[in-house]
Amino acid sequence: NIVLRKESKHSNSVSIIESFAAFVDHALELNTNANKTEVCFESELYTLSPSGLFTLSELLSIIEFQHNTLPETEYILQQNELKTQNSVIAFIIETAIYDVINSRLENCIIKHHLTDAIEDVLKQHSQLRCYVRKNKMDLILVINNKLICCNTYIYTTNEDILFHILNIKRTLNIETDSLQTIIWTNFDHQELEQL
Repeated sequence: NIVLRKESKHSNSVSIIESFAAFVDHALELNTNANKTEVCFESELYTLSPSGLFTLSELLSIIEFQHNTLPETEYILQQNELKTQNSVIAFIIETAIYDVINSRLENCIIKHHLTDAIEDVLKQHSQLRCYVRKNKMDLILVINNKLICCNTYIYTTNEDILFHILNIKRTLNIETDSLQTIIWTNFDHQELEQL
């Protein structure tokens, strides 16, 4: 599996695309079984929708409405099915990145970074999961096996993280002690100590 984290809105710059292409080429040299590759694309430019309710162009319009800062480059819409919820997560990926993936990885599956997390948390009866990444956090709330909330928040301090978690619980009148809350991250040890 490859995890592609977008660090800035200028991820389409030639040097970054070339670096990504070189990384994929190197990974292919190490692993000849690339037909089973999944790319996990981290992006806050997404929306959730019931399956079949909207066309792709309508989903794109919803994302454009929800997010006032879309990439200044060309992009395409991808979607992943959430089978346990009978819904889809639609997200934007820059065309240059998409082209690198598709030109090098045959039959590759491109997933939004929350696709598997949502599916996994839906297997729980009730749970709040918080995925902390650089300057952003994703909160996924499931109550009685139903997806109640999935949102991305910006944070600058540790207190912001706690605020968003407690605010979700307070706003939705959830007993703080009765809901299992899991916080996870992809930070390395040094980044965790700074957090």
